[in-house]
Amino acid sequence: MPTPGTYPSTTTISFSQVNTEFGLATPSPMNLKYRFPTSIYTPTVSPIPTTLAATFPVDILHGRTYTAPFINSYTTPTPTTPFSTTWTATFTGNIKVLCVGGGGMGGPGNFGPPGGKGGGGGGGGAVIYNATVPVVSGTVYPITVGAGGNNPLPAGGATGGTSTFSSPGGALVTAGGGGGGATANPASSTPAAGTKASGGGGAHGAAGGLGGGAPGTAGGFGAPQAGGGGGGASTGGVNGSPTGLGGAGGSGLSNSITGAPVLYGGGGGGGATVGGGAGPGGGGPGAPATGLTGGAGTNGRGGGGGGGSSSAPGQGPVTIGGFGGSGIVIIAYP
Repeated sequence: MPTPGTYPSTTTISFSQVNTEFGLATPSPMNLKYRFPTSIYTPTVSPIPTTLAATFPVDILHGRTYTAPFINSYTTPTPTTPFSTTWTATFTGNIKVLCVGGGGMGGPGNFGPPGGKGGGGGGGGAVIYNATVPVVSGTVYPITVGAGGNNPLPAGGATGGTSTFSSPGGALVTAGGGGGGATANPASSTPAAGTKASGGGGAHGAAGGLGGGAPGTAGGFGAPQAGGGGGGASTGGVNGSPTGLGGAGGSGLSNSITGAPVLYGGGGGGGATVGGGAGPGGGGPGAPATGLTGGAGTNGRGGGGGGGSSSAPGQGPVTIGGFGGSGIVIIAYP
């Protein structure tokens, strides 16, 4: 670290040096506290480093001002019902917009020879980000937040709702809902494919649903007694195992519009005798044992619901999959 006192403005330092020199018992993560995006500094020349070891002039912040961005988050008051509102621009310029669709519902399980059958996991909602959405002062912009897929009846898993940020002339950013997981019986049940989102997992030997288009991923293939995992916004769902292990849900996609990285759009785990794991990013776990409902996806994250497990003899025809998590719309602006 430079010696205190008078030194040339060309003297350099790194955040790792700052942490070392302070030598705190619990080191302050100064690299995280001060590595701000250049867009929120005025002026924006001489960018702030983005890595811990990068060096920079000690006077890099001299004469600059820092303005924290405004962040508005919109979620559904009731996760199973879509929500609509508006935002009015107070300036003309660009804003950042993140839209996450609702997660798909997990498919129901069923009892049948030669053993129980688990439902497929629901697909995660699409995660769509645009850092340069133009807005005009005084214009009213409609916002819709998609609900999580839900169906109280013992049918196939329902697809999640679409989230949008729109102008008076049409949608500017759109994130489709995740596909619902396949029902375990009949075996021919086809899992739903989301619109620009991930497909639900398959069941009882059926293939998982395909994503409705980039950046959607496919759900996992169902094994004879285990549902496949729902596709996540980043990776596809895992296939169910013939040994009775449900496929894990696919991973969601990370975004840092709020200032910290958050995973959205994880797929739901497939139902089975041993349920598949929840996809990172809000996915719900597959039902962990015979006769149980799949776990719900996380609301505000667009996670897919977990598939239902096989029914116990005499319990009834089906066990319901977990509801999908609702989506979210986040905007950030100066």
